[in-house]
Amino acid sequence: MNSDETPTAAIGSLYWRLEEWIKQLETDTGSAMGADGALFAIRRALRQRVPDHLIDDMFVSLSTLCDGFRVIRAGDVKAYETAATSSREEFRRKVRISCQSLNVHRVLWPRLRRLDRVTRYKYLSHKFLRWISAYNLALGTVFLELALVPQASRGSRSLPGC
Repeated sequence: MNSDETPTAAIGSLYWRLEEWIKQLETDTGSAMGADGALFAIRRALRQRVPDHLIDDMFVSLSTLCDGFRVIRAGDVKAYETAATSSREEFRRKVRISCQSLNVHRVLWPRLRRLDRVTRYKYLSHKFLRWISAYNLALGTVFLELALVPQASRGSRSLPGC
């Protein structure tokens, strides 16, 4: 609701819109890979107890998926939330979510790996790879720098007759 308040809020709002777009694509191809705690509904009979060290919305929605039920994004339902306005506040929130999410991945992986290939691909690309994308970017930057270094400065020698 407050995307024009600060650059941090603007980026948070952009991220939220991207996430909702991805969830809609996932829904269109079978099932979304999770629900957001701001707004989600589940059949009472499917609700599982959530261990204290896990993030509840992710655990409940992925457990439901592992139990063979679809998780869908309903496009006609809206939730309004104010985005974090300071980078410090957003960083603290992301650290908390990251730690709890990592535990959900660890606890549910034996069940998640038994899902069909398409669902497993969506899970790995949306829920897992994004957490390690910063490392992938850093590694890619290192390789790009190495590729741009001229051959002469790497001490390469040409073979005689070449």
